[in-house]
Amino acid sequence: MASPRTKLKSATLKKAARTRAEARTVLDEAERLLGLPFKLLGRPGTRLVESQNRNAGRPAGTLVEHPDAEPARAEVRHFTADWAEAKTVGQIGTPEALALRRLASGEGTTWINVDSVRDAKAIRALGEAFGLHPLVQEDLGHTNQRPKLEVYGEQAFVVTRMVLPETGTVEQVAFVLGPGYLLSFQEAAGDVFDPVRQRIETEGSRLRGEGEDYLLYALLDLIVDAAFATVEKLGDATEALEEAVLGTPGPTVRGAIAGLRREILVVRRAVWPLREVVASLARAESDLVTDKTRLFLRDVQDHVVQAADALESLRDVLAGVSDLYLSAVSARQNEVMKALTVIGAVFLPITFLTGLYGMNFENMPELAMPHAYPIFLVVLAVISLGTLLVFRTKRWL
Repeated sequence: MASPRTKLKSATLKKAARTRAEARTVLDEAERLLGLPFKLLGRPGTRLVESQNRNAGRPAGTLVEHPDAEPARAEVRHFTADWAEAKTVGQIGTPEALALRRLASGEGTTWINVDSVRDAKAIRALGEAFGLHPLVQEDLGHTNQRPKLEVYGEQAFVVTRMVLPETGTVEQVAFVLGPGYLLSFQEAAGDVFDPVRQRIETEGSRLRGEGEDYLLYALLDLIVDAAFATVEKLGDATEALEEAVLGTPGPTVRGAIAGLRREILVVRRAVWPLREVVASLARAESDLVTDKTRLFLRDVQDHVVQAADALESLRDVLAGVSDLYLSAVSARQNEVMKALTVIGAVFLPITFLTGLYGMNFENMPELAMPHAYPIFLVVLAVISLGTLLVFRTKRWL
């Protein structure tokens, strides 16, 4: 029998899932009514703060085992200026990791892209083969790292967050830059690196003639470009919301504003720290990055700064849209209250007269007049028209 604490936790999780599902429904309805591109990052499972309780008490550098994790898969590309080859390793163990290390020690540049970082055995095998620091291995398994750059001897460890506008996901991508090789680690299959893959396969491309540091630059540049594409969609959504608020604001628009604010916050958390990461990599005192590549990294830094500034502008505009929505709703309420006030002012004297002549007194001389009823109706009409004329003269209508 489940304990009360387990029941309470289960009920809390169900309520949170129901709340996220309702918020997602509001955004989908807003997209249908207003044509807003709201399927960017609004997954029901998106969390702004990840729980760290599972790591309490573990020594630093400890890999977390995930029994349900899918086996890691490695996509390997080895190339020089004259040739290039590609292959896939379906399962990574100690023999496969040692073979990849021997390949990376040869001539040319080796790019090893690993999917499913929850496979602790694969991460441990690659860590032993490539001499990765235990803290690097631990950070690879924890996919809630803040973008950062750390240098461990002859290796540089870079953590970024990649935004996928098409699928609406944000995932961690980590790089290990070493002499002659570049390791990249993703949470799952699917990324924005296809242009780099095509450039590697293209004979005579500049990427083939450069080293692994230039390859890292090219991948970072694609991550920033994907973030830019998402920022543009968020900008389109913000403009559409602004037009909707100026039109007929309602509860759907209010939910859309709240959802878009969350979308911008998630993208900002992915883009904002990347500025310092790229800047630190560009000025890092290490032989892993050549002076030639530093120039390109500074260009990426400029793009990151532009994306971050655009996000800040969108936050300010969305705050203005929220204030505009409140002002529009308040104005509509004022219009309704004004109409009700006019109606009440018109009917107040009419109600008084009808109540006066509706009393059951016998000695009311007007009741005996032969044309009392039509005269009374004319008086009511004159009073109503006179009241409306007064309001019109004072420009209350």
